[in-house]
Amino acid sequence: MTKEEQISKIVVEQLKTSELKEKYLNLLNFRIDENRKFLNILLTIMVLTVFAFPLIVETKISEISIGPFKLKDNLFAISIIPSIFAYCYYKYAAMWIELIEQKFISKNLTSKIFSINETSYLNERLKPFSFADHIIYHSAQVKSRKLGCFLGLFWIPTVIGLVLFPFLFEYYTVKILYLKIGLNKVLDWVFFLTPIITGVFTILIYFQAGQKLDEIRKKENEKTIS
Repeated sequence: MTKEEQISKIVVEQLKTSELKEKYLNLLNFRIDENRKFLNILLTIMVLTVFAFPLIVETKISEISIGPFKLKDNLFAISIIPSIFAYCYYKYAAMWIELIEQKFISKNLTSKIFSINETSYLNERLKPFSFADHIIYHSAQVKSRKLGCFLGLFWIPTVIGLVLFPFLFEYYTVKILYLKIGLNKVLDWVFFLTPIITGVFTILIYFQAGQKLDEIRKKENEKTIS
């Protein structure tokens, strides 16, 4: 049973009336908006740390402020930023997976409330706008094989680069942390191992995401053929 079929079964069994479906959809859309706002906050923090860390290493920044928090000790900033970045990236990946699940449910609910096909044009237009979803949808609609290959050659390396860059940055920060501070104390080991372990968990999240996306692609292909 695919993910879409599992969600459809849950909706039918637990949200039996149109009123319940509409109430749940309203709450779900609110949660989707909240999660997207939090994703933007996490992304902002990651971008700031990417630009700030090299400057701190070169002592071009004497103080870094994140909201009410201020880091004036360069060595402590070098120690803590790898963990902050790794955690934000882990949280971003985890919430992205959650957002995929929520959009699955939203898509299924709207199709049942309005009695339309899940992949129909009308149902696609009801989804909250997402740039990634927009690109995936329109790429799937391309009829020309040559154009489809061209889009694939453009977007696949872009996506891979966006996914891999944070891991490369994590490696860079941990390497700098080791070279600048070393592993002389227990706390040094904590700062050194925390981003590494967090990065491993992030990789596991992306592995799960890859399985989900492959399932979606196979399902969409089956529907297109039928």
